[in-house]
Amino acid sequence: MQVLYLFAGAKRHSSLAGSLRSASKGSSLKVNTKEIDILQGGRGHDLLRKATRKSVISAVQKGRYDMVVASPPCNTFSRARGANLQGPPQVRSKEHPRGFPWLNGARARQVCDANILLEFTTTVLAAQLRQGGLALLEHPEDLGYAGKAGTPGSIWQLPEVRSLTQEPGVTTGALRQSAYGTSYMKPTRLLGRLQG
Repeated sequence: MQVLYLFAGAKRHSSLAGSLRSASKGSSLKVNTKEIDILQGGRGHDLLRKATRKSVISAVQKGRYDMVVASPPCNTFSRARGANLQGPPQVRSKEHPRGFPWLNGARARQVCDANILLEFTTTVLAAQLRQGGLALLEHPEDLGYAGKAGTPGSIWQLPEVRSLTQEPGVTTGALRQSAYGTSYMKPTRLLGRLQG
């Protein structure tokens, strides 16, 4: 089984790749996971580079992977932004899920980069799903109204993400990662097609 894991993060013991290898031990299923993340492959894994994105999309469209997993950066979508005066300010809201139009400088670039990566993610997952392949998207849950901060922007509000649910066999659900060992709740939504 060929698995592509986008935004895999730094190499670590309990990574998805390691978990898949452990789960397939002793079975006839051999799992090969290609992890793509700038923290692992530097410039060659920089998905902000158009050529890198184009190469990945092409590989998925050619059917090279049985499964594609993506967990795009969530920092600009974080509910923690604007929650208090100690942290970074909000850069998105439900009314402006692609970023506040008045942003400039480093914050505007950060939102623009995150939007590019999210557009790439939905393009790749849509290509995988249309071919009948397995796919999984992981991102923080949209918890709605957040008091003074209003309702933060969430990828789950975006039409291109919501349209993925229209593909046959795709389902979505939420969980708290604390049920699986994190030291804080970390509400997370998963979307995808995973048989069984």
